[in-house]
Amino acid sequence: MKKLFSIAMVLVLILVTASAAFAQLGDTDNSSFSIQNLGAATATVTVVFYAANGTAYIPPVLNSGQTNPFSLAPGAGWEIYVPAIPAGLPDGVYSVVIESTEPVAVIANLIGDAALFDFNGSYSGFDAGATNVYLPSIFYNYYGWYSMVSVQNVTTAPVDVEVQYYNGATLIAKHTQLAVPAFSSVHFEWETNLPITEPGQTLPGPNTTPLSAVVVATGNVVAVDNQTVPSAGYMQSYNGFLSGATTRFAPSLFNSYYGWFSSLLVQNVGTAATVVTVDYNDSVASDTFTLQPRQTNQLIYRADLTPGHGIQTQFGATITTDGEPIVAIVNQASWPDAPTFPHADQAQTYNTFGAGYVTWGLPTVFQKYYGWDTSFSFQNVGTAATDVEITYSANLNPYGTPYAGCTWTYTGLAAGASVEYYQPNHHTTPPAGCAALPNDYQGNVTLVSSSQPIVAQVNETNDVQKPVAHGDWSMSYNGFGQ
Repeated sequence: MKKLFSIAMVLVLILVTASAAFAQLGDTDNSSFSIQNLGAATATVTVVFYAANGTAYIPPVLNSGQTNPFSLAPGAGWEIYVPAIPAGLPDGVYSVVIESTEPVAVIANLIGDAALFDFNGSYSGFDAGATNVYLPSIFYNYYGWYSMVSVQNVTTAPVDVEVQYYNGATLIAKHTQLAVPAFSSVHFEWETNLPITEPGQTLPGPNTTPLSAVVVATGNVVAVDNQTVPSAGYMQSYNGFLSGATTRFAPSLFNSYYGWFSSLLVQNVGTAATVVTVDYNDSVASDTFTLQPRQTNQLIYRADLTPGHGIQTQFGATITTDGEPIVAIVNQASWPDAPTFPHADQAQTYNTFGAGYVTWGLPTVFQKYYGWDTSFSFQNVGTAATDVEITYSANLNPYGTPYAGCTWTYTGLAAGASVEYYQPNHHTTPPAGCAALPNDYQGNVTLVSSSQPIVAQVNETNDVQKPVAHGDWSMSYNGFGQ
């Protein structure tokens, strides 16, 4: 019998009317998600939606006439735009489980529409859950940032959920929800639903410090944090970590790079203090600091604060410890004073990687797809140079210009080095042997390293909307390694 693979997606919103619980994203929120077949055979894929009360919905037809279940050839993908599902799914708040006969990669895009701003965030689906999930970045009025922690039960029975919040190594507050139904989600929103503080503890004051969190559940769960600045339109989404590692990789850090800067937030998820070292691949001296259990430390990269990295620079990093496991994310945002942005309210987040693989799936890449473009970055985390074969799929936009796909090779990526590839460059100056990407391209990319493990992540921006629509028109997600 064929093994059935499942991918869980914590939060999908469709046509939600104004609600205090979701005011953080907007009054009318929509979403899409993209599925890529990573297997060697045709996959049969079924998409199941779960309401907050645990009710399951399997719409017989998805968007653009796609049936549910449906078939995906090896390497092929499909984007599901939730508001375009014609019937069988009432307006509401849902979590999703994607079942497939082959391994698949799934990413979700969230679009929030508020009165003055638009919010956009992206995160990757999960192929497993855990009873402990780690969140290295929790914001409570931190320069206007607030977190919304969403937790999905990925078991067949109800589970109790407790989110423990730490200031440094000190437990200061908790959110709790009992009996979350099978495969459904619960959402803890810091702007209007504050946690209960522990005896003798208080929440930090404005602009004081990022917090960290651990989700503790009676059964396996997954979690996502959607971080926003409601007053400005920033939004960053990232996956909670199911485990830590003593080595982590960040393939893309910005130091005032075309107006962007990065911050790296590292959390100790072990049981003892640990020394953390951040080594950079641009020859700048390492950063070193000590973390107590559950503590998070933030490093900020901006040319006025970190001039050693230069200006208009992008680089990667390897983060190691002297024994305890860590997790870490990279937050990236446009600098409010950056002259290269017509609106400075752009932000995105990705998870650092605990291991490299030779094959990676990137389920969604864009070239002027309703204004969206992408770039993807990959880092050689091996010990010797490697070549990376890059394959673009056919144009999956059912209304777009036909494009057959192409394959080319990036040669000689040195150990520890990282590179960014921007899709509009593929349109104007495509690699030898490849046709130019059409300006309505929506497809996927497969990366295959010849000899060394690599890691890969994707940034998405909408340069059509940024000049005319206030809000955040950028997103990031992690690739899927094999």
